[in-house]
Amino acid sequence: ANDEHRSTLERLAALLSAAGWTEVEEIPAAVDLWATDPLRRPRVIFEIKTLSGSNEVHQCRAALAQLLEYRFFYGSETDRLCIVLTRPIADRRRALFEQMSVAIVVIPVNGEPTAVGNLAHEWFGPNPWRRQASPHLDKC
Repeated sequence: ANDEHRSTLERLAALLSAAGWTEVEEIPAAVDLWATDPLRRPRVIFEIKTLSGSNEVHQCRAALAQLLEYRFFYGSETDRLCIVLTRPIADRRRALFEQMSVAIVVIPVNGEPTAVGNLAHEWFGPNPWRRQASPHLDKC
């Protein structure tokens, strides 16, 4: 799980940078990643969670708590929140995150990033970070 988390973190950072996001930064022992999009919208705090067949509830609860804590202690109230998952989650959990104004992006180990739900589509488009991304990202 740690290797998968690190790999997803590195891939997310590369995707954001290639798409022109700025201030792409990991805060060790705290924020997985935060970044500001090229259109200068509010900064986004990203929390990455690797999912197995049995840990969805635990990982989603942990992600929500962490994102709220990181925004409170390290960020600002204008920061947007996004959970990045390695596989899709139940639709009812997606609805909960959207109700809490938390976007969801799925970055599978061997697949392309996908925005999940209306909020993520609004913030990132259906294929996050691909519009401005360079062609070499297909090899990520």
